[in-house]
Amino acid sequence: MSAFSTAGMMPHGHCYLWDPGLVRLHVASDVLIAGAYLSIPFTLAYFVRRRRDLPFPWIFLCFGLFITACGATHVMEVWTLWHPDYWASGLVKAFTAAVSLTTAVLLVRLMPKALALPSPQDLSESETRFRVLLESAPDAMVLVDGGGAVCDLNSQVERLFGYARGELLGRPVELLMPERFRQGHVAHRAGYFGEPRQRPMGAGMELFGRRKDGSEFPVEISLSPLKTGRGAFALSAVRDISARKETEAALRRSMADADAAYKELETFSYSVAHDLRAPLRKIDAYSQALLDDYGGRFDAQGTDFLQRLRRASQTMAQLIDALLNLARVARAEPRREEVDLGALARSVAEGLREGDPARKVELVVADGVMVQADPRLLKDVMENLLGNAWKFTGRRPRARIEFGVLRGPGPAVYFVRDDGAGFDPAYARRLFSPFERLHRPGEFPGSGIGLATAQRIVQRHGGRMWAEGAVNRGAAFFFTLEPEGER
Repeated sequence: MSAFSTAGMMPHGHCYLWDPGLVRLHVASDVLIAGAYLSIPFTLAYFVRRRRDLPFPWIFLCFGLFITACGATHVMEVWTLWHPDYWASGLVKAFTAAVSLTTAVLLVRLMPKALALPSPQDLSESETRFRVLLESAPDAMVLVDGGGAVCDLNSQVERLFGYARGELLGRPVELLMPERFRQGHVAHRAGYFGEPRQRPMGAGMELFGRRKDGSEFPVEISLSPLKTGRGAFALSAVRDISARKETEAALRRSMADADAAYKELETFSYSVAHDLRAPLRKIDAYSQALLDDYGGRFDAQGTDFLQRLRRASQTMAQLIDALLNLARVARAEPRREEVDLGALARSVAEGLREGDPARKVELVVADGVMVQADPRLLKDVMENLLGNAWKFTGRRPRARIEFGVLRGPGPAVYFVRDDGAGFDPAYARRLFSPFERLHRPGEFPGSGIGLATAQRIVQRHGGRMWAEGAVNRGAAFFFTLEPEGER
């Protein structure tokens, strides 16, 4: 302890020969410097406490400690004028030196980050860009802080809600919604700031805005979180969807009217079909009775007339059935399930072969063609396509009919190909129109409805159908069962 003893040392005032003026000068100067030094840390602490957005608050604390230590050295200068506690004064200076050196080193290391901070001009330009983006948005944009106060908005908000900018800044955002939603929105807003993320507001709910005049209108709102040095904010994009709602309502009314009209037409069609079938059955039955009971009394021409009458009535009955089937499939909603299209095609083909076992036809059917579709409707498609192939290869001594699938980057393409009569490709589009036939009725039988029915079924599944062919070189019919771009 003797090494730190100050016994025998004189106070610092002896160096001034206790000159009253000189002593007062040094005391006053050191006291004022110490007071100034010791007041600065309190100012820095207040500044850091009020500006929690500062990027490097710890450096201010280091400066506060450094300045406090410097003030303490001047306090010791006053003390040692009358008390020779030079070891204590030295220790205070050593502590000040350590704090000063540490602060200097930290400041040097901090300098690159500090220089990278945006300048006031950069901040001004950034704010200008933000304002331009905000004003260029087609929607009403509202910036809200964590307390629900409106911090910024664009001119679309003024136009949509009828408020002036100054009337909304600093006011609760709930001012822009009907009163019945305001209390609940406060809790929803707190929940959003607890877990901020970009999302639509009120998913599955009907949202409404409230104008200054009290009128309400339907809105769609998207929320985006913004994190800044000044805290968390939410940017709301508000869109007036009144026109869309009116369009949707008009569309619903139109669909309801169309549905009612279709049901009336369907009822009428079945009624007409029933009324037409009865006399056609009678015509066919009485014609057959005349041939059976009085056939010997007719000459060849009379018998031919009766046979033609029967064929015409049967054709008319088939045409009525085809039209009703077309109407049915045009409205039917597909009930999708897994279907083995290859097995379905093979079943239809075997049925055709059993109906005409004398024909020599090579049937090639791809295996394992699994699809998601309505099996009942797909059976109609395969019966029409394979039936056409069977019919139009009827004049060939040996025919070939193939069902297969083409797979590529898009939806799978299914096809039925034959080597029969074919058609002129210039008229390919007419194939799918009801009653359109590219061959004379005497050449090949049919109603002219089958391909139209098949195409309607494919379209109901979201796909499309097309044909390729050449006269006397066969035909190929292609179809998909899902929209383009989906797999």
